[in-house]
Order: sequence, then structure tokens, then C-alpha cells
Amino acid sequence: VTNDKKGIGSATLIARSIKDDIKIRTGLTASAGISVNKFLAKIASDINKPDGICLIPPENAEKFIEKLPIEKFYGIGKVTAERMHKMGIHSGYDLKQWDLLSLIRNFGKTGKFYFDIVRGIDERPVEINSERKSIGTELTYEKDLTTQFELIAELYKLEKELMGRIENAGTTGRTITLKVKFS
Repeated sequence: VTNDKKGIGSATLIARSIKDDIKIRTGLTASAGISVNKFLAKIASDINKPDGICLIPPENAEKFIEKLPIEKFYGIGKVTAERMHKMGIHSGYDLKQWDLLSLIRNFGKTGKFYFDIVRGIDERPVEINSERKSIGTELTYEKDLTTQFELIAELYKLEKELMGRIENAGTTGRTITLKVKFS
């Protein structure tokens, strides 16, 4: 949320209102992150999943970023994190020690993004009209499904839930991806 259009006056109350709306409209829980910019809010939203709210106040932002493991930074995937580890970058504090030119030299234009976000600078706007690219449903089971009957029954339930979401969105699709995790 960039602007408090409803005049609620509290980011936490806005987050609770959005979470409630999501629950009413879809039956789904949502996590919310609240902070001074999009990057920190995204990180905060991952902290108390699956149904929580996390606030990173402005006065705590710098210390929070410095303690953050590099793998938790938005935009830093497994390969980049491994590369950073080889360069001695394991946390936000380590990343903050690098100057802009060195980051650009090592990571191209993304180096500028890393330079800014580790300093709490993120001026990307919140985009409310972004196009939905996928609709999905997933479930993690407490115990393994071991028989063909269990698998088919659970796939049927997931398929019904997914079809409901697709119909509610008024859309169609071309690709189905099924993820199965094995030990």
C-alpha cells in the first residue's frame, strides 16, 4: 500500500483489513508485511507465514537489513547467493560494505539494486493492476501419501479447488504443472 486511500491511518489496520477481505472473498489466509518500502514489506510478509502480520518499523530497518542472511534478500536466488558467499557476502551487513561500482562490476545493473536495497532504498511503486500469470493450489501433507487411491483422491480435491479458483477469476489456462516432492 503506497497511499492510505480510505484514511484508515494505520498500516497495521490496513493490512488486517486486506487480510480479512482476502479471507472473505477467497477463503484463503494471507500474510502481510509492513515497512517503509516494497523490499522490506516483501521480506516482512514472509516472516510470519502462513497467516501473520509482521511490522518492520523505520527505526529498525537498518539493523534488520544488516542481520538478514543474503539468501533472504528479494532478488537474490541460490546461484547469486553462492556467488556472494564466495565473495565473503553472507549478510546484509557484508553486502553493505561493498561500494556501488564494485557491485555493478560484479553483478551488472542489478548491482545498483543490491546497493540500494541494503541501504533501505527502494522506490519501486506498488503495482495494483499487475496481470495475474498463474493460479494454483497446493497442499503439504503431514504424512506421506503412499497408495494410488490416496494420490488420486487428493489430486481430485486439489483439482476441484483449482477449478473453483479459475472459474472465480473468469480465466482459462494452457499449462498445468504438478509438483510432487519425494524424500
